[in-house]
Amino acid sequence: MGLLSFLGSRAERPSLQLYGKLPIAKDYLRVGCGEGSGRALREWLDGTFGSTREGGRPLVLSEGLRFFGQGEDGPLQGAIEPSTDAGGHRTFPFVVFVERRAQRLAKDVDEGVLVEAERVWRLLRTVRDECCAATDGMQLLARQRGREFDLTQDDSALFDTNDFDVWIETLWPDEGRAGLDDVLAGVADVAARRPNGPFRLPLVRECPMREQVVGWIRALRVLGALTDSKVPTVYFPGRSMVASIEPACAVLGGRPLGAREVDWIVAGPDEDLGEGDFASGSRGPSSADSEEGGAPERFLTALTGAAGRSVVPRAEPPAYPRLPPSG
Repeated sequence: MGLLSFLGSRAERPSLQLYGKLPIAKDYLRVGCGEGSGRALREWLDGTFGSTREGGRPLVLSEGLRFFGQGEDGPLQGAIEPSTDAGGHRTFPFVVFVERRAQRLAKDVDEGVLVEAERVWRLLRTVRDECCAATDGMQLLARQRGREFDLTQDDSALFDTNDFDVWIETLWPDEGRAGLDDVLAGVADVAARRPNGPFRLPLVRECPMREQVVGWIRALRVLGALTDSKVPTVYFPGRSMVASIEPACAVLGGRPLGAREVDWIVAGPDEDLGEGDFASGSRGPSSADSEEGGAPERFLTALTGAAGRSVVPRAEPPAYPRLPPSG
């Protein structure tokens, strides 16, 4: 085996998979999802969004989310959107995704800022738009079945990076860096008892999302909060291109979300999910522009450095003098 193949540089051509409801059909629409991680995702969706809760309330996704991970057999990457069937009688999300090569996706997280993943999300957005424009379910399925994506193309597009100080000021306007330190200390405390989460962490909605997500991943790894997988499970919203006071958050875990953990991606920003939730509460909009084509290490190094400083070695128990034997 050649060196390039060993490093995961072989051509990656994942097949499109999709599942869920759209207003053009009464039935579920499905491409793939018959085995491995794709089937597990379909069953997870059926067992959560496809069932009703106490009081007959359906589970409803409030906004579209990007995601990766969420697979035991192989990591998935995709987008999940709130949707309904024909006539709006039943809510159920619509998901488009591919199964990725774990080593390659992990490298995109560890050594970059999800640049290759961004290309995948853009391809999937095109698929989603085509599906939404279809006139009926049969037309949609005929067009999308058997579709593959070529991920060997080079993507030299510039990315945006965050100003760390502005990011801090936006998320913690009163506490400043002490606010971040409190979150990191809280994550470390939870991770000591319950590693791999899930964790819900704040984002600035109108700032570059990918770098914020990668920053949180690396910080959580420093804190020992993500230990089970090379590719964590992550859900996060897309970036808003206009100023917004709507809070945003990322959900991260070391393993796929289970049926009882679906609340982590559907709960509102003011709902307290308990231990591991550090994103409750409103945040204000950012007042500064991002830097196009800048070096992401500025933001990533600052965030992981803050995480490293919050790791305090455990003190050794005091040594007490030994008492002489009695009697």
